[in-house]
Amino acid sequence: MVKLQGGEYIALERLETTYKTCHYAANLCVHATSESQKPIVVLFPHEVHLRELLASNANLPAPDADLHKPCEDQSLKEFYLRDPQAIAKKNGFKTIEVVQGVVLSPEEWTPESGLVTAAQKVQRKAVEKKYLEEIKVRISVHRCYHSARQ
Repeated sequence: MVKLQGGEYIALERLETTYKTCHYAANLCVHATSESQKPIVVLFPHEVHLRELLASNANLPAPDADLHKPCEDQSLKEFYLRDPQAIAKKNGFKTIEVVQGVVLSPEEWTPESGLVTAAQKVQRKAVEKKYLEEIKVRISVHRCYHSARQ
């Protein structure tokens, strides 16, 4: 359980269990802290589905590109954010449980990388540590957007 900035609690593991049904995600980790307004998701794309998506959209990087390039593409991040948000809506999540941003991970999550256990359980602290800078960017982007709308 994490207490968000507004004082409400969310259960990260419960959210992850539901968000893992994303068609385009091979693995993911929901991240939030007491300074967060809403959670974000760190997501390793399902490579086959990602390459099919890239092949079907000329505005995205080439489907044969190294995964680092597509994972940095802003349009692709926006696409990958819509799927978890639709899942949240379908499952009746409260507004504070709906992810506000996505970090795309270009590297597979394996026990050798330390991002998952041998039983494929996400190592939350390891994921957060590895993607800390990207997480900070996603949070600050959301804060800027939210401030501009008010």
